[in-house]
Amino acid sequence: MFIANMLRGAAALTIAAAILAGKPLAIAAARNVTPLDPNQCGAIARTIGQAVGISLKTTVGDPNLSDIHGAACLMTGHATGLKLEFDKAQEKLDASLQRAGWTAVIDFDADGPASTQKGFAKASQRIVYALSTEPPQGVCENVPIVDCKVPRRRWVWDLRLTAFVQ
Repeated sequence: MFIANMLRGAAALTIAAAILAGKPLAIAAARNVTPLDPNQCGAIARTIGQAVGISLKTTVGDPNLSDIHGAACLMTGHATGLKLEFDKAQEKLDASLQRAGWTAVIDFDADGPASTQKGFAKASQRIVYALSTEPPQGVCENVPIVDCKVPRRRWVWDLRLTAFVQ
């Protein structure tokens, strides 16, 4: 939920900045989508999970993306004990999708201090992932993330993927 709210805020700031700068905005029309085939969704979940070390569960549900309506394959996982730096985890995610033939698209991209959302396309299929990590609850509060001295293996990772056909 934190990531979704943060990303919505980032989108609002981007729109406001574009308006203040006098730049035209491309407004996307709402799209109706359907989920990927369950077998394909499961295969993607296994590949991504192995790439970053986060086991993913799959289900079908609301895509919870702006201007996207219908149902999508949802893959979610949480982990601790990872020793990766955030940028390395993101690189592994991107590389595993690109090896499977997915191409990065900027339609869904948003970044935060220790979170990112990225989109990928393959023909009419789309995958959007949101990756975040943060220190365990109750530590490093009121401290900038870069100053947090809690070892990475104690940080909590959250990975959510939304896969659909438009």
